[in-house]
Amino acid sequence: MPRVPSSASDFAACARCGYCNAVCPTYAVLGWESSSPRGRLRSAAEGRRDLGAAGRRYDCTLCGRCAQVCPVDYDLPALWHHLRGKAVEAATAPPFVERLARTVDAAKNVFDLPNDERAEWVAFMTDAPADAFTRPRAEVLYYVGCVSSFSPAVQGIPQDFARLLTAAGVDFTLAGGEEWCCGFPLRVAGLAPQTEALRRHNLERLAAIGAQRVVFTCPSCLREWREHYGVTQVELLSAAEFLDALVREGRLALGPLNLSVTYHDPCDLGRGCGVFEAPRRLLAAVPGLKLRELPEHHLDGVCCGGGGDFEMRDAAAAGEVAAGLARMVRETAPQAVATACPQCQRMLQEGLHRLGEELPVWDLAQILQRSRQEGSSNG
Repeated sequence: MPRVPSSASDFAACARCGYCNAVCPTYAVLGWESSSPRGRLRSAAEGRRDLGAAGRRYDCTLCGRCAQVCPVDYDLPALWHHLRGKAVEAATAPPFVERLARTVDAAKNVFDLPNDERAEWVAFMTDAPADAFTRPRAEVLYYVGCVSSFSPAVQGIPQDFARLLTAAGVDFTLAGGEEWCCGFPLRVAGLAPQTEALRRHNLERLAAIGAQRVVFTCPSCLREWREHYGVTQVELLSAAEFLDALVREGRLALGPLNLSVTYHDPCDLGRGCGVFEAPRRLLAAVPGLKLRELPEHHLDGVCCGGGGDFEMRDAAAAGEVAAGLARMVRETAPQAVATACPQCQRMLQEGLHRLGEELPVWDLAQILQRSRQEGSSNG
């Protein structure tokens, strides 16, 4: 069973083998031992609390690959969470952490935009219903998340997911402006106590809607709900799992797509939530689509650079991590890239752009909707 190192003897048990460093996406870009998992672990063992050591705790996407290869079975992501919380308590966290706390407290989202604009993406849909998918009660609550709600680069995800739910006859609703940030960005920044008000509000909205299921196109939101919301009577599902069930039940007819696709496993969906096969079943269900696996996939999947608030810490370095993943994508020579996370989609687009590649990056929902549209037009 993975354990969180806490005592001197625990820290001394570290083999100093460097396996964690070898798979760390941020160490590959930054190159400093102090920013590596092994370096951060040594800093914790020495009890360093200075500003420099605290800052290095945020040179990490919290992707979890270090724990995957640790021979002494340390739960390293849990340690990084703990150390970031200690940095906040000691007022040694990087400046972006305080800005993030103020932003989410005031705006209820990480983009510092009016929260009542969360569902503005619906206004750009010519086929949206008059109620804009916002119904007082429904069987399913679609929790959209901050990134898909406010980032124009990925607003096609909720649009196509809503189209798929509608086509399948799902009774669903959005919370709109009453949806607040799930709290995940705060938690990974070391601000766990500040997530409680967000959690309470979102659970109150869920109760008012009376939904029996909550579905997520953002794996980080899903993970926050599953691990910290204490929901027991309501099913929490990734979009991939929900769509997979709809396809297998015959509620979504998919048309042919003659396309080769590389699928990228998002860290929070794969290693975080254990969802690996549902995305691949969905891709396999599209006639004519050919999946080309990345050299490293499933539990060995490579981080996009957008997790753990690392982009807030160092946007340039996060972009370099994304470029590293884009180089791996290029090795498989696909016609398109598929993923199941809005942040991964953003970062992959950035990484491919840095390489001068014009490959499209699509969410699973976008690929399924594309198959329905092209299959209909070909029929």
